[in-house]
Amino acid sequence: MQIKRLLLTTGLCAALSLSVACSEKEPDAGTDGTGGDTTKQDNTPPVKVEASDWNKLSPEQLAKARSSADKGWAWLDANYNQPVGDMMKGEIGTWGPKCDPAFSCFALLAGLKTGYLKPSDPRVAATLADSIFKAQAAYDESHPYWLIKSPAMGQSLYITSVGVSLLSWLRDNAEGQLPKALYDQLNERIDGAVNFLAASQIGVPGQNSSAVDVPGAFDELAAKNSADSSVYHGGWAYGVDNDKSRGDARLANLSTSSFALDALAAEGRLKAGDPILEAAKTFLKRTQNDAEGTDMPRTTRISEAEGHPDTGEVVVKASSDSPHFGGAPYSPTESKAGAEPAGDGEVVLRSYGSMTYTMLRGFLHVGLTDKDPAVKHALTWLTNNFSVERVPGFINTEEAPNNDQMALYYQYLQIARTFNMMDMETFRSAGGVEHQWRSEIVDALATRQKSDGSWANINPRWQEGAPILATCYVMNAFADIIPAKE
Repeated sequence: MQIKRLLLTTGLCAALSLSVACSEKEPDAGTDGTGGDTTKQDNTPPVKVEASDWNKLSPEQLAKARSSADKGWAWLDANYNQPVGDMMKGEIGTWGPKCDPAFSCFALLAGLKTGYLKPSDPRVAATLADSIFKAQAAYDESHPYWLIKSPAMGQSLYITSVGVSLLSWLRDNAEGQLPKALYDQLNERIDGAVNFLAASQIGVPGQNSSAVDVPGAFDELAAKNSADSSVYHGGWAYGVDNDKSRGDARLANLSTSSFALDALAAEGRLKAGDPILEAAKTFLKRTQNDAEGTDMPRTTRISEAEGHPDTGEVVVKASSDSPHFGGAPYSPTESKAGAEPAGDGEVVLRSYGSMTYTMLRGFLHVGLTDKDPAVKHALTWLTNNFSVERVPGFINTEEAPNNDQMALYYQYLQIARTFNMMDMETFRSAGGVEHQWRSEIVDALATRQKSDGSWANINPRWQEGAPILATCYVMNAFADIIPAKE
């Protein structure tokens, strides 16, 4: 799919901005200054204006980005192969042959795509052989390569997805640079990991795809999560070994689903119309906060408590006058940003930034174009609520003054991947504020970078307080912000 570089004119004024067009920071229009929505959404579709004369970054901003990325990679480089204790207790190591495959995959992918690490670097081969390949388990004799599993974290869906992206990049770019004994294993290992991703999709539509080989043992699981009976059909949970199950309902969400779709796109075997992509499209549309575009306008809200019990609240999709219309929560039944009353005992899940970027990119992966209402509504929500200072949709409180910083570095990665994929450079919010997303992220990252070159979130939820994870997010984002280093 090809989407031209565009200027987008949309509804409400955008969020806190570091735009070069702005001289000072002001609270978000339409909020109380904490990220809480106080006005109805203007959902006027974006007006598109050709912007082919825009450069991606000015020379000054490119130099600033390069300096920031240089320091970030220097920190990762200096912290190669630093294993530390029990990851689940917060004793997080780094990347390398003695480290957990979770960060080894992510750091290698960042270094290779940004050009700071060459495939011929001996650390690439050592990390592949002794961290990543050793962590890839077999399913059975017919499937000798399967998931890539962290000994400490589980999280096999995330790790295998990043692993597929990494191994696919090496397959396409490292022939003659990796040791032949390692390079020759890539295709079989990728095949096995892709089969795992297909088997992990809710409903297992991959059983009807000629592109993958899903073991027959997944027939029963597929029947329990058919398109008619499961709001999660077509999405991905945490993996068949670690799926946060609640009875027979495996709780798919946009975050794991987006990592799986990114991996399948990077690997490249799935074609338009494949049952895996068609089912994913169903899940994405059932998750979007859009009462006009879903076949399941009502679901039941679940709790984040152990076992994810029902709350007893009925979830309805946002109508077109809602500030949440077009955006995305975490899943059809849960939003990490909370919910708002909709009357008659019903609630609307709050849309928030990071998940809306993942959903929009997912729409593109499954073949929707910028003509589709789902894409238009998601893009309108994002341009109306754009911010590099916070995750829009979260509300700060006296008890939790940094709620809107949750997963901010994850969001930087989602912004870069999504807007770069769309070849979109600049957009204009209502009120005439022009946003150059690359430049604004560069400024935000330079401001937040620590003196040692790393990044870490002041809100530590989802392990973003760990410099290795936040810095990997940033360096992978730089792969979509600036050209690779020669």
